[in-house]
Amino acid sequence: MLEHINAGLIGYGYAGRTLHAPLLNATAGIHLHSIVSRDGDKVRAEWPQVQHRIDAEQLLADPDIDLVVIATPNDTHFPLAKAALLAGKHVVIDKPFTLDSREARQLIALAHEQDLQLSVFHNRRWDADFLTLRQLIGSGELGEVLYLESHFDRYRPQVRDRWREQAVPGSGLWYDLGAHLLDQTLQLFGEPESLWLDLAHQRPGAKTDDFFHAILQYGERRVVLHASTQVVAHAARFTVHGSLGSYSKQGLDSQEEQLKQGMSPLDPQFGLDARPGRLTTLQGDKERVQDLSNIPGRYLTFYQGMAEAIQRGTPAPVQAEEALKVMELIELGLRSAREGRRLTPGQLDSVIQSARTTPPPRQPISEMVRPRPLPIANRPTSTVSTNNASPATARPATVVSPQPAARVPTPVSSRLETPAIHPRTPPEASPVSERAMFRQPGPLDKSRDSVPQFATAGAAQSPQRPTPSPQQAIPAQPPVTGTSSRPGSPQPGGYRFGLTTGPGLAAGHSDEPAEPKLDLSHLDPIPEQNEPKLGTPVVTRAQPPGRPSTEPEILLPELTPASLLASERKAAPLPSRTPLPHLSVRDEDVEDDDLPPFSAS
Repeated sequence: MLEHINAGLIGYGYAGRTLHAPLLNATAGIHLHSIVSRDGDKVRAEWPQVQHRIDAEQLLADPDIDLVVIATPNDTHFPLAKAALLAGKHVVIDKPFTLDSREARQLIALAHEQDLQLSVFHNRRWDADFLTLRQLIGSGELGEVLYLESHFDRYRPQVRDRWREQAVPGSGLWYDLGAHLLDQTLQLFGEPESLWLDLAHQRPGAKTDDFFHAILQYGERRVVLHASTQVVAHAARFTVHGSLGSYSKQGLDSQEEQLKQGMSPLDPQFGLDARPGRLTTLQGDKERVQDLSNIPGRYLTFYQGMAEAIQRGTPAPVQAEEALKVMELIELGLRSAREGRRLTPGQLDSVIQSARTTPPPRQPISEMVRPRPLPIANRPTSTVSTNNASPATARPATVVSPQPAARVPTPVSSRLETPAIHPRTPPEASPVSERAMFRQPGPLDKSRDSVPQFATAGAAQSPQRPTPSPQQAIPAQPPVTGTSSRPGSPQPGGYRFGLTTGPGLAAGHSDEPAEPKLDLSHLDPIPEQNEPKLGTPVVTRAQPPGRPSTEPEILLPELTPASLLASERKAAPLPSRTPLPHLSVRDEDVEDDDLPPFSAS
């Protein structure tokens, strides 16, 4: 057993200076040995007994260091933690764990391989209000929790020049505060069934998300996680409604502000929150309102647990696998905001797999999803005929039957009968505008998986369809007639209960012509290689040359590099000669004294 644990702190910005350094110094069994920072004068002035290092390589090469604490910008977490584990050091990473779940899994596997402790500083588990809420829910006084709303609102109208508010990987409010709120929710209820996220850039000049609103589903229970930088009158920190009562709590936890003011974590007043929560229950027909005092907050518990884990091999206070769950939900939320829909945690793998550097196999044209049918009032009455082109290049052709000599009305009772399936001979083709067959495509119909076939094979094997001039009139469509083996069958090309009763439906018959293959080249998919790369600004996709823009603009959340999934980058091991991230560039993230505390932890 070690006499004491020598800890080295990488990064002396806001999180390192305000949170990690004083907590490490106050923890029994841990000695704050070294600090890596570009500002050596500040470190020596505030911690004269602590060694100052100018870069991470010096710290990791020191055999006296047992524990490395990483409090640097989010995009440096993975390479620094990996280098520390390979150097034989136990590791604590300030939240969020990494940029994505793939990096997190690599670090977890490496820590197991090296038999070292790896943890993430999710200190909000030890907020006074959260400890009180957790105890209240466990007591059953609220009954079954049906709704929980967790807010972290502030008023920060100005965008400041710091990495958390710039368009860099891992910046933005969802990575910063979303990690806290997601971890607390996982502690209360476990993994949700689904997640929906809305992101916004609300401040003028905002370069990354400064607003998020997430809804997590647990059966009939709903959990709302919300954070904003444009709220003057703050909402309740927690609002909970259960089958037997309700609870609300105003104000943020006091520990971060106390540390910012210089209070020691060993002070008896540290962690006390004087703003009680309010519990409302029913006694008979009357409401009973009580003020609940808060359990004292205790951030020091995290590093006390780390000391036990390193000395005795007990589980870390925040296990890396728990922090991995948070990263998976952060990724899932980014995809939900990008696609504008609710997603389940099981859909995460497709996000990571779709970000491979090698393009995936292209989907055959014949298997592509057809456009949805038009409303009944706008549906065409012409039939679809096959042509002699190959299945990969076949284009739909529309035909119109000749003018009938006479048409006998069909009884209503007979029209409700199921049409007979029988072979038909398609009539001779005559050109009709494709507008008569299909609706106008929307942006959501685009499929990037079909680009190569249309761009290469389709252009070489299929002749180009002539584009009608604006003066060319669309030929009128005469009434359509057809024969049927059963009286009262619907006419060819008609619709019955939303289905086309033309040649395509009977394609399974041995004598029936094969169903035509749809040509979706008019949807003009965007090639995968045109997707924005990580670290580059996202711009509006340009309309392909030669075709005017007629499609409506899709109003989904705009992605910035900070919202791109980090799984789109290839996480490769650091070469032996590649230096670690140079911390003298961006290790400072100092808060203005005249602003309320910002949760950098």
